[in-house]
Amino acid sequence: MLINSQQNLYITQRENEHFLFSRKTLYSSIASGLALFISLITLVMYASLDKVDVQTRNIFLIISVVALITSFIVLWRDAYFYIRNINLKNIHLKVRSKYTYYLLFLLGLFPPIYYCFVKEKIITNLSLVKTNQFINLKGVSKYSFKKLLSYKEFFKLDIIDIAISGLLLGLYLIVNATAGRSGLSFEFLFYIVISYFLRYFKAALVGILADFFGLLISGSVATWHWVYGIVPIISTFLMSMFFDLFEKNKKLSVILSNVFLWVTIASLFVIFWWQTSIKEISAIKISKTFGFKEISITTFVILGILSAVIVGIMTFLSVKYLLSKKESLTKNNLIVTLISFASVVLIIVIFRWIWGPFAFIRWKTWISPKSKLTLQKSYVIVMLPIIFRSIISIPIYTAILASLMIPLIHLRNKYIEKKIIGKY
Repeated sequence: MLINSQQNLYITQRENEHFLFSRKTLYSSIASGLALFISLITLVMYASLDKVDVQTRNIFLIISVVALITSFIVLWRDAYFYIRNINLKNIHLKVRSKYTYYLLFLLGLFPPIYYCFVKEKIITNLSLVKTNQFINLKGVSKYSFKKLLSYKEFFKLDIIDIAISGLLLGLYLIVNATAGRSGLSFEFLFYIVISYFLRYFKAALVGILADFFGLLISGSVATWHWVYGIVPIISTFLMSMFFDLFEKNKKLSVILSNVFLWVTIASLFVIFWWQTSIKEISAIKISKTFGFKEISITTFVILGILSAVIVGIMTFLSVKYLLSKKESLTKNNLIVTLISFASVVLIIVIFRWIWGPFAFIRWKTWISPKSKLTLQKSYVIVMLPIIFRSIISIPIYTAILASLMIPLIHLRNKYIEKKIIGKY
């Protein structure tokens, strides 16, 4: 009886593990499918909006390409998990073809087919023996089997998630209402904080609610436009990926943050040049609508100085951290400052400097059809005040976030990661 009971328990455990593998791949396929759907929709909009200006169509094309790449990466990550663990003999296939690995990556281009293939050829064909340990993507440390289900955490809300979301949302609305007159906008700082706590879909949901209730309280909910509505979604996803990388590998996150910052700054200058269409080296021609005819080339110098200062600070902090070998309070404070500065700069450069002018012009022409603003003539004019205000806002946001990071890290470790309360 004891032997039969142990055998039944073992069979049940194996069946549960097969089910967990299947659900893990299902979540990956759903996420990939959603990204693919967004890519196709935006591509159709790019092709059909032939009467819309080129800049707007190009935005849809960029979104389509990014969503398509995201779709591929999600499934290739899942495929890499199986291939890596099979090669390290953490899991075994009863029957394995030499084409299995190639098919996994090839079918990663087609979410429904990928899921069916993995379920039929991999999951039902697994021989787990008696192991329940599996490597993460780096192939260094081992995860327990339950951690394979990280995808489901993106969709489920704990009671503590709901409580913290409500608390942060309430604080944001209070701060936004009282400090709004100062000229500082704290929504991006809020997106960073909720991304650190909740990550991905849950953070995006709270970001959308914050955006909606902020407009509702101010009485301007009727002025909502998609160009601003997508900002909390994209920014929280971007920051969630940034914090995930930071928690898994601090040094790699520091290096990639610098690379991404350099690419972003370079993109800023490319867009600046593209929108102004420089024909003379001495000046940039601007519409008379704004009361003046040209902006001196000095504008480029000022923009270059600001970018150089940002990159210089980021590089200095990064090099100092990477050269520090021993763990100490100074090193911990350094990484907190570095992560705070990097997250603030990345989100402001992308969503204020680059996306902000485009969003404002599209919103203004929508809310006021008679507006004379155009992307080609007005982009730089709108962008420059945003950049100059960042001289004040970036240090303030960095100081606030750096002071919040240590208690945020403590709270996340003590409450969020433990998941001590049931899920709904």
